[in-house]
Amino acid sequence: MNMKKVLLILTIVLLFVGSAAAQPRPITKGTWSCGLILQTGTRRAFSIGAGVQYVPVEKIRADLNMNYYFAVNYDLNLNVHYLFDVHQERLYVYPLVGFTAANMDAASELERHYPRESHVGVNLGGGMEWLIDYDLSLMVEARHAFMKNIGHTALAAGLRLKF
Repeated sequence: MNMKKVLLILTIVLLFVGSAAAQPRPITKGTWSCGLILQTGTRRAFSIGAGVQYVPVEKIRADLNMNYYFAVNYDLNLNVHYLFDVHQERLYVYPLVGFTAANMDAASELERHYPRESHVGVNLGGGMEWLIDYDLSLMVEARHAFMKNIGHTALAAGLRLKF
């Protein structure tokens, strides 16, 4: 075996051992995180967003996020998650409830357009978060926003970084 193959195999083994030894930091009281979100939904086009999360009490997390839809719409959400540890402090599932404020069309893209309006409403949904590494996690989430005369279901995925 030549030296390049030996170094490649050694590097792969060291990366694997290092990543296996780096246990993720569990989501506990006082934990802050921030992240990037990619989202799509029933009423709007694809969006990109950012959010910040804080755990004030064990198992309860506050989540503030804003999403910008490329159809010139946006929403601001303040949600509360109740965290269930389903696998060794690496995988969490959570129901969510919260409030939303949105600037969006009153009709869907397939119907005739109405002027953009501001709406407020209530969010209900759930999600899952998998802790990949010590400070990095992957999240997926589904929520429905109940607003006067309209509603919106959103599917989101993103990365969160704890600090």
